[in-house]
Amino acid sequence: MSYYFYEDHKRDYDLGCGLVFVCAVLLAIASFVVPALLLGIGVFVVGRLVVVYLQGLRSALGIGKGPHRTAVVPEPPKQHTDGRDPAWPHYLYGPAGNDLRNAAGVIWPTVRGRVTEDFRWLWLKMLKPRDRNRIFRRPAGIVIGAGILLGDALAAAAIALLATWQITIWALLVAVGFGFVHVLRGVDTVLLRIKGIRIFCQSCHQNVPYPVYACPGCARKHHDVRPGRYGMRYRICFCKERMPTLLLLGSARMEAFCTACEEPMATNTGTAVDSVLPVLGSPQSGKTRLMLAIVMSLYEKTSPHGATAQFADDESKDAYERFVPALRNGIDTWKTLPLGDRPLRSYSVYVKPPKGRTRLLHVFDPPGEVVKTAAELQSQRFLVQARTFLFVLDPLSIPALWSGLGRSEKRELDKYRSQMAPSAVFAQVLNAVQNLGVDTGKARLAVAITKHDLLRDHLPAADGDGIRDWLESDEVGLDNMVRSMRKTFAEVAFFRTSARIDERGSLDPNIAALTAWILRNEGLRLYT
Repeated sequence: MSYYFYEDHKRDYDLGCGLVFVCAVLLAIASFVVPALLLGIGVFVVGRLVVVYLQGLRSALGIGKGPHRTAVVPEPPKQHTDGRDPAWPHYLYGPAGNDLRNAAGVIWPTVRGRVTEDFRWLWLKMLKPRDRNRIFRRPAGIVIGAGILLGDALAAAAIALLATWQITIWALLVAVGFGFVHVLRGVDTVLLRIKGIRIFCQSCHQNVPYPVYACPGCARKHHDVRPGRYGMRYRICFCKERMPTLLLLGSARMEAFCTACEEPMATNTGTAVDSVLPVLGSPQSGKTRLMLAIVMSLYEKTSPHGATAQFADDESKDAYERFVPALRNGIDTWKTLPLGDRPLRSYSVYVKPPKGRTRLLHVFDPPGEVVKTAAELQSQRFLVQARTFLFVLDPLSIPALWSGLGRSEKRELDKYRSQMAPSAVFAQVLNAVQNLGVDTGKARLAVAITKHDLLRDHLPAADGDGIRDWLESDEVGLDNMVRSMRKTFAEVAFFRTSARIDERGSLDPNIAALTAWILRNEGLRLYT
């Protein structure tokens, strides 16, 4: 009996050891398989959610093929409105932020929907069923659920890292863009300062920080084309036309308008230093004819100083073409009429010397009536911009000279005579210029004695100092006026001039001398 008891006990012992061994093996296998299974499920979930994120990002940015849900870029206004130009904003100034917001609106619902779908499948397929296989499904569902939770946590970290990287790159690009904008603007400003260029409006007589430009494609006006919210090197107009943003990139080739009065400005505005030349004198002193003769000596290359000219706008060219036939045919030009409250517009020409930089010369021919009162003359704001003044003196208006003429000469010349005495005219001019704040001690004055062709026998033969001495003589009696000129201006020069064209089609040589003196004092390098 003891033998059988021993055998039974041994068999039970062996069976127990076998079960323990099997359990140990299964536990060992489970300790490796379950973590590996959890890790595999987690990696799969991470990869799938990252792919979902990238697909959503691609769709939001409109990259590649397939359906896109890109952000809608608001259409710009058709005209300049409320400080907004009719231009499409640069990507970094709005659209990039819209893309980020749109990407968040596309990606997060998609990722959240995929996670929700995973747990719905886990509940419906693995945990909820009560069939005979539930004893296997539920443990497997618990393992799979744990893997999904692990994957979701890792995916959240990975996606957060990607989103942070994306936002950081966007912020850096925006910062670089802002910096690049200020660098480009600074370079443009420095170049203008180095060249001494201050953009001047020949209509309202104000300095303009930067003109309004018309789009070459649709003529819509853009009030600030410089680098900024609408572009760096160029901007895109409402009509999709590209517009350069800087003078050094070619914005000067576009049609420019003044920001203050919205009148057209000179072509290629901002490429040359502006010089203002007021031509001042009494009515019928010959201002307009003298101005035309000066422009003709430049434009038609009839002078030996080597400078040439090109009209800076159509209005100047049209006015010149209307007046010049009268000058050529020896007939009177019509007088410059007052414009009421409308500012006087200049005759503008680009003057190119034989060597050196081109200048933009604005010649102003105000009506002689404005010198009758200081108040009217002070309304001519272009005087503030001038550093060279041209005073036109009609010798027929000199009382001593006129009284010395014979009766027949007076009868013949009376229609050409100005009725205002030169000393009174100059006093009004000087008073107005000084009241406007012009430092006459740094300015220059050219005095042109006109109508030399009518009074050859009554004017001195010598130029320059000879004219000055003649004006100061007891015979003429304008010594006080000449003394005042020399005392208040840094430099004064005197010229005899005639605007008449001779039979050979040539101008008076003194016109060339007067023009050369003016241009040299404005910084142009001419032939001697």
